[in-house]
Amino acid sequence: MTDNRKHINGDFRKLIERNYAYVDKTGFVNEVINHHVIIYSRPDGFGKSLNMSMLYYFFSNQEESHELFKNLNIAKDEKAMKHLNQYPVINISLKNVGGTNFKEAIDNFRSELEYFIISNNYLLENGDEYDRQSLIGYINKESDSLSLESSIKNLTRIMHKYFNKEVIVLIDDYDTPLHFAYRYGYFNEMSQFLMSLFGSTLKTNFNLHMGVLSGCIRIVKDLISESFNNFEMDTVLGNCGKPYFGYTENEVKCLFNEFNLSDKVPIIKEWCDGYLFEDDKVYNPWLITKCISIFLNN
Repeated sequence: MTDNRKHINGDFRKLIERNYAYVDKTGFVNEVINHHVIIYSRPDGFGKSLNMSMLYYFFSNQEESHELFKNLNIAKDEKAMKHLNQYPVINISLKNVGGTNFKEAIDNFRSELEYFIISNNYLLENGDEYDRQSLIGYINKESDSLSLESSIKNLTRIMHKYFNKEVIVLIDDYDTPLHFAYRYGYFNEMSQFLMSLFGSTLKTNFNLHMGVLSGCIRIVKDLISESFNNFEMDTVLGNCGKPYFGYTENEVKCLFNEFNLSDKVPIIKEWCDGYLFEDDKVYNPWLITKCISIFLNN
């Protein structure tokens, strides 16, 4: 790495290929493999989206990712590496699914579907006519919110049929639509839509291999128990996923040492001192990287 190394969020491939600083969280692969449907709730800036991107590049059979992972911890795990690029993956973020009313939010959800379908245009080019028309309906805004509730489940069916393999579903920022809905007064409509969307996709879906969701707020099981109650929930107080979100004290020290900033670690402890999750001190990655940027540019 050069002296102008950076840390970016969001796209795992860009981060690795451009030789940016990366705190190795690839052990997260082993964490999710042990679950069928799991939801991770962590504060903003704790690396959720980057972890979800990493999962996509690891599991997706539309990627060739050996070079991305060859120097990372997961490459030493022969059992885990058998899953590398082995599954069709639906990777959707709901961070832009919002608006001042329900219709606007649904249109934004449709745009996310459109982006996924166009990015995977083999589904349009090689599917049967019925499947092709259903996908075109999502793109051409011919489907109403009721049919969109089963859209991701429908995608898992089409992809399972095409690849003859069960599908992994990754949904990032699952809670963003609820934030908008609460703020602008259509919470009941949106919560019902998401209950149906998640329920149809993640419960009794025989095309599903695994589902992983991430967001900031905890889903209350009582709110959605009728349609979606088969998931595990991991929060900051949970027992799994801890090492994979946020930076531990040792990771902060190693990262600062990598940038020749070891003398600044006491300053970081004075400025932020991390968050105490049970017995573990965890630092916000966004805040840490901002501090590194400040130190390097002064």
